[in-house]
Amino acid sequence: MSLHEESHRFDSYNNNKKNPSSTAAAAASSEVIIYELYTQRWLVLFAFSSLTLVNSWMWITWSPISSNVARNLWHVNESAVDQLSSVYMYVYILLSFPALYLLHSRFKLKRGLVVASCINLAGSVIRFWYVRSYTCVYIGTMLCAVAQTLTLAIPPLLSGNWFGAHERAMATSLGVLANQMGTAVGLGATVIVDLNISTMNDNSDEGGGGGIERLQRYVGVQCVFSLLAAAMVVVWVENDPPTPPSAASEATHLQPISMIPSEEEDPTTAVGYLESIRLVLLDRSGFLFAIVYGLSVGVFYAVATFLSQFVTPQHSSWSSVQIGWLGIDLVVVGVMGSVLSGYVLDRTQNRHRMVTCVLLAGSVCSILFFLFATNHQNHTSSSSSLEVFFTFLSTACVGFFLTSLISVGFEYGTAMAYPADEAAVAGVLNCSAQVGGFVLVWVGGALPDVGLLFSCILAATLIVSIFILLFGVTASSKRPNH
Repeated sequence: MSLHEESHRFDSYNNNKKNPSSTAAAAASSEVIIYELYTQRWLVLFAFSSLTLVNSWMWITWSPISSNVARNLWHVNESAVDQLSSVYMYVYILLSFPALYLLHSRFKLKRGLVVASCINLAGSVIRFWYVRSYTCVYIGTMLCAVAQTLTLAIPPLLSGNWFGAHERAMATSLGVLANQMGTAVGLGATVIVDLNISTMNDNSDEGGGGGIERLQRYVGVQCVFSLLAAAMVVVWVENDPPTPPSAASEATHLQPISMIPSEEEDPTTAVGYLESIRLVLLDRSGFLFAIVYGLSVGVFYAVATFLSQFVTPQHSSWSSVQIGWLGIDLVVVGVMGSVLSGYVLDRTQNRHRMVTCVLLAGSVCSILFFLFATNHQNHTSSSSSLEVFFTFLSTACVGFFLTSLISVGFEYGTAMAYPADEAAVAGVLNCSAQVGGFVLVWVGGALPDVGLLFSCILAATLIVSIFILLFGVTASSKRPNH
């Protein structure tokens, strides 16, 4: 274990739980507090990251091969295959708040992740055994979507419970990027693994290398990873470390959490689930920031959804392998941005608003760059090496800035609403993002194509987000810096 020195001395976490007044006495009688940071925190983070990665991987499974499985495996239209992706969005909007209530007041961190990992494993098993049946795959995917309602809001809660004040943003970013890495694995599967199912003959296989058999083995790998993630969650995850890692964590554990706290409760201690949501939605800055987060993350969802349509008009020479690499480019560079933004945020305490403004401004410039690269390319029947390079570069910029906003937004939202429960705040932000993504994807689908006009809509959405952030969101972090 390592030690992190702060401005007061920490005596006994367990005694403070029973007698909150002892904390004040301990702080007054000493000059330096030492918070222990346990090595187990990395195992807890790794177990959660494995679970959210495989869950995101299963979400995007069918996107690269949607037309093939629609035509050759399930004999349905392509929009039905798209439902296997959008079910995650529908389920989250419907069940996120009930799931967060259970996570907050009943399950806590360990039990919540155990339940989520079991549901996720059940969904992956159904998808594996009944891969030939669209209905069964849909049911299995819906179970995975239910599991996501318990995992998507975990990163700020886990980092707040287990990590020190100066590594909290980094831990949140790592939890978020694990989810993004799952998306990268799913989008890049057709580049790494041969999932060409155009050779399938209905429900028969030609030898051991048949298309359906290869696809089932691929889904089986997801099932194995789901089992491993569930095992790690059961073995490694605990609700809290033996002693709190920071002053903020210590304060939120000084008294039992209730659904709605009484007026006598210290405002620096943990508040209930309903009160946490109220602190976000009834506060002007909190409510407007939820809108900013929903719009900006919604733009990322829209770009990821229509990425292939941006670069493959009727006369484009882009291949499916190139598009697969473009999807990997979007997500992997975004992962690096998420890590870097978390590092910067840890080194610039209480600068959440400034960092968010910089990322939004960079997102606008990136979208305009992406608009230029793809629109110029679409006017030619073939793509030169320079045009391909600029398309990959602009896509990387979009991924870098928009993905960074996800983790920074988590941190800003929870810091602004402190001492609200981190999972409840993250749930509000995620729900806003799902709604924003749904609206933008619906708009893109309603347009004749997703070229110049839709790119301008996305850029305008981000510009509106900047104005709301600059002139509407005035609150800064309320969370202790130690």
